[in-house]
Amino acid sequence: MTGKRCYNKKEAIQYFGIDLSAFETYIEPELEGKGIAIGSCLVYEARDLDMAWDAFKKKAKRDAAAAATPAPAPSPAAAKKPKVQVKGAMPSPESSSAAWNAAVKKVLAKDKSKKK
Repeated sequence: MTGKRCYNKKEAIQYFGIDLSAFETYIEPELEGKGIAIGSCLVYEARDLDMAWDAFKKKAKRDAAAAATPAPAPSPAAAKKPKVQVKGAMPSPESSSAAWNAAVKKVLAKDKSKKK
């Protein structure tokens, strides 16, 4: 016969070699519904403790890999600002040259009338 079959919470913490806070945060959620009540004591089978450790280890490795993976850079299309047309706004130089020239003339004419 090798080792113990069942462990109470205090023994389970010693089995893992971790502190109470780490056990309650990382391991105990994996043991939910697996403990067996014996009187006022809740015990866990060694195989359930091992499976809880394996589940925690798998999540920890996945989380570490996700944290190490850099976020993808935004695509050039996503980085471009959308063009917003505002009523009465001056057209951009990229728009047709006729519209641009007309807008420039309009602004210059208003500017001349203000100076008089």
